[in-house]
Amino acid sequence: MKTYSSKSTEQQETRRNSLNPPVFQSTVQFVDNRAETADLDTLSESIDKSPRVQNLMQLQQAANQAAQRKINPVQRVNLDMTVEEGAQKHHPNYKFEIGTGLAKKTKNIDLDPWITRKGHGYSQLYVGRSDKKALKKLIAGWDTAKSIVDDLVTNYVGQESQTGIDFDEYAHGFVGTDLAMHLMAMQENVARRVGDIPANCNNVNLKINDRLEGESTVRKNVGWLTLLKESREQLKTALLGGQKSPGAMGDVGLVQQAVNGTADPVINELIDLGVLDNEMKLNTSTIRKGTKAYKASNAGGGQFNFGYGHLRFIIFLEWRICSELLLNQSVKE
Repeated sequence: MKTYSSKSTEQQETRRNSLNPPVFQSTVQFVDNRAETADLDTLSESIDKSPRVQNLMQLQQAANQAAQRKINPVQRVNLDMTVEEGAQKHHPNYKFEIGTGLAKKTKNIDLDPWITRKGHGYSQLYVGRSDKKALKKLIAGWDTAKSIVDDLVTNYVGQESQTGIDFDEYAHGFVGTDLAMHLMAMQENVARRVGDIPANCNNVNLKINDRLEGESTVRKNVGWLTLLKESREQLKTALLGGQKSPGAMGDVGLVQQAVNGTADPVINELIDLGVLDNEMKLNTSTIRKGTKAYKASNAGGGQFNFGYGHLRFIIFLEWRICSELLLNQSVKE
């Protein structure tokens, strides 16, 4: 059966539309500017900031974390680190055996992307809610004769044994397995760089030509480890003052501050003589003082102020990880 459309009906509809065009309505947003409304908003904000409400919010957050743990439970695992040497001494691969038995897995940690700021900071990815008061207390009690990373590993990862570290995520909720491995790798890397100081942070041979007493050469042993400790004292002050880590090793000025105020007698003597400047650059020109002429030379190979850069890099690593933990500082700014 065929169906036919009525042309007369369509014409009538068109005529009705032309006589009664559709009406379009615009919506105007209502803004409540009444004084009592502003007072209610202020009251609501003050309630949100009250200790009681803050406590309830923390309890809710803890409940959410507990629920999340049921979905992704935290773990107690053994972390066993092996250091695999590469072409460059300071850039090894850190290989981890995680867990034991059938559940064991391996993971490699490369510090270079973190050091060069091309990767994400571990605070961004793995630190959920760090206890900043405890961290500041840890830094305030830091013995700067050693690395702050040693204290971070001891307090937030665990004590090392022959089979690695028995890491318990329950002990410190904000430190996950990835951050724990990062801290362990950092601890080895900083220790490696500090151990390199006696071999590559050079001393000075000072040739003295005295018109009365003749010519002699004296070895001046520079207090690089003393300077490192004093640089760490500068870092401790900076961290407790809330200073963020600089973007690169070249922007670290704390070592220069330590040079300017160092207690090391050899560094002070050589600076006063003009053999060293406050960036530990060696002046090999002849220096005349009264009846004596002094000429300094590098007692080791390579550039003399390699030591200055070496100390700055160690301070940069320690500053960077503490800033991430304390300030949740992103790698990319």
